[in-house]
Amino acid sequence: MLNNPNWKPPAEVKVGVEEWRKILKGAADLIEKEGWTRYQLGWGPETGYCAVGAIQKATFGEVITSDYNNVGKKAEQHSKYWDYRLACRKLEASINKRRRWKKQIFDWNDDIKDHNGRAGKFVVTKLRKVAES
Repeated sequence: MLNNPNWKPPAEVKVGVEEWRKILKGAADLIEKEGWTRYQLGWGPETGYCAVGAIQKATFGEVITSDYNNVGKKAEQHSKYWDYRLACRKLEASINKRRRWKKQIFDWNDDIKDHNGRAGKFVVTKLRKVAES
């Protein structure tokens, strides 16, 4: 290469935002727009979404199951399945960063104390923070 007078450096490669980051940002947008809930995945504006439900909706276009680690064949065959898994793992790692007892996403979502209706904003902030980390 250094001795080849015809060699040219490769064209710049534009790297887009990683898909798992888009998923978390999409989940945050969904909760902001349609509301936040706990003790259920959520099904839209009438109920809002919990963190897991919003991540599934942002990934698959629908809420699939509360067992986000075992979403089933339909999700496993989806082209964004591994991005979904990575988004969940990144969020869970952030949730458990300084915890002695580890929590799964739905437990963390359900255990958030709702002070003056700010819990949904807290979830949105966490989703965005992880997406941008």
